[in-house]
Amino acid sequence: MPPLPNVRERLGGRYYLHIDGEDRAASRYFTKSNPDQHPEILGEFAARRRTEDADAAVRAARRGLAGLEAHAG
Repeated sequence: MPPLPNVRERLGGRYYLHIDGEDRAASRYFTKSNPDQHPEILGEFAARRRTEDADAAVRAARRGLAGLEAHAG
């Protein structure tokens, strides 16, 4: 399937925080619309829940970077 139709099928969905390989629900979401076609809703996106989410994301990124550096030699 061509990429664009695949993306269009997912428009309007709810998107969670994705941290360290897992989706995390949020207490708040914001709706984002297409700036070119304003009535078209792209989706509901999770708002950061708390500082712990940001800290967890940074820790996961550092672990991933360490793994990449180890493989790079």
